[in-house]
Amino acid sequence: MTRAEIQDPRTEPADLLIQYKTLGSIYCYLAAMLLQAYRANKTIYFQNQLRLLREDLEAEFPRAPDFPVSDEPNRVAQTLRDMLKVASGRKGRS
Repeated sequence: MTRAEIQDPRTEPADLLIQYKTLGSIYCYLAAMLLQAYRANKTIYFQNQLRLLREDLEAEFPRAPDFPVSDEPNRVAQTLRDMLKVASGRKGRS
């Protein structure tokens, strides 16, 4: 992983867009799955499964402490976009 990161730190605007769009597509899938769980009256089970998945991911990829917590998707998206640009600039200089 280190060698791959050194050879291609993914700091170009297109690379940032891919990261951003990946998260967007995951959000879309989650929304569609939540709708299906709601229709099946299984939202509590869905939310529990989602919590477990988040905890597993967070064990390997801890939440960035400087990323503000929000339940507003548009605010989260804008913050992520802004913070990816800043992080990209730092990676490009390293």
